[in-house]
Amino acid sequence: MSLRPFSFSRHLSVRRDTWMGLVIVSNLVFWAVFAIHELWVRGLFVDLGGDWASFWGATQAFERQSPAAGYHLPAIAAATRPLSVFTHDGARGARIGPAPYPPIFLDFFSFFTAPPPVVGYLLWTAASAVVALLVFKRLASRAYLQTPWVYALFLVSSFPVMMALFVGQVVSILLVCVLLAFFDFEDGRELRAGFWIGLLALKPQYAPCLVLVILFKRRWAALAGIGLGGSAVLAASLITGGLSGVAAYGRELVTSYPSYAGTLGVDPRGQLSWRSVVAMTLPGLGAGWSLALVVTLSILTIIALPLLWRGPWNPQSDDFALRFLATLAVTLLVAYQSQPHGAALLLIPGVLVASRSQSRAVLPLLFCSAIAAAPWIGVVSALLLGNLWLVSLAITGLLVSVVILTLDRVRWAVDPSLVA
Repeated sequence: MSLRPFSFSRHLSVRRDTWMGLVIVSNLVFWAVFAIHELWVRGLFVDLGGDWASFWGATQAFERQSPAAGYHLPAIAAATRPLSVFTHDGARGARIGPAPYPPIFLDFFSFFTAPPPVVGYLLWTAASAVVALLVFKRLASRAYLQTPWVYALFLVSSFPVMMALFVGQVVSILLVCVLLAFFDFEDGRELRAGFWIGLLALKPQYAPCLVLVILFKRRWAALAGIGLGGSAVLAASLITGGLSGVAAYGRELVTSYPSYAGTLGVDPRGQLSWRSVVAMTLPGLGAGWSLALVVTLSILTIIALPLLWRGPWNPQSDDFALRFLATLAVTLLVAYQSQPHGAALLLIPGVLVASRSQSRAVLPLLFCSAIAAAPWIGVVSALLLGNLWLVSLAITGLLVSVVILTLDRVRWAVDPSLVA
């Protein structure tokens, strides 16, 4: 009788897939229980589908009244009123809030306001989940990972992606832009890479740090692409919303939205940023001192960008993904409005960092641990605080760790004679 030789690498692969499968099931069970609880206690379109409800109301006002009405909170509130029948608190329960997205987005979103609200939300959620799954499948294939569909499900089940699906956010669209921008940089197509970054104008707080890096590294083709992408969003918004719609959108970004405080969705304690850290850890500091501390920390973090990108520009190097990852971490830390679902953008360079370097095992360990531990931190946070703010604080700690580890890596890896 002959015996098969034992394959150690295959055995490790099976164990890894089993572990990832358990994490996937654990994460999905957590969000299923959370959704059922939300439906039972408050109904639909409060937290579950809450952001989608804001998009729905803004789009209804945009389409049925005027483009400017889509950025006027009383008009949005009136348009959102029909959704109150799906909540348990009547008119008070429906999520009423601004939709800080350009007119082209509200025009596109009208496809999901045509069917009944519940159907529209389910269609949007299903489409977002499929797009995210395809993005992560392509990412896993690019990283030459075995069982790419398992990795894709593992990433979709992560806290930021599931939170985006839960509230009805636009993260899947942003994932497409970041994925294509990164791949085009690696393939030497800088104009196209910049174009995808320019499309991040859909959610403008995610673009500035990348633009600063491209300016610092003098990648003029990429900068031109950013101009093209941003111009495409502006031109499409002028076509769909007219000058009045674009002007109303600009006013909302600059004045209305930063001062809006109607829901937990804009409470800094549940976000990812220095603003969140200060609000949670120093609640009695006072508004003036808190603002001063946040500004100081943000400036110091932005100053880290040139240090992160010292040395030659080389998208084919393993360090490029690490620097890109750290840049997105800086982006989230300094953004005024930085919701936890924005951390999904870290997964794209994070997976490539994890798959391409055996010497920096600490980062893959941090990412995998964060995805596995988030539901359990969420349970503790819900029991202690009645919300998921501890998860947000843990992810913020991960962002800081990424920046520090990358700075340390770049400090030892760069030849001083090559510093650009």
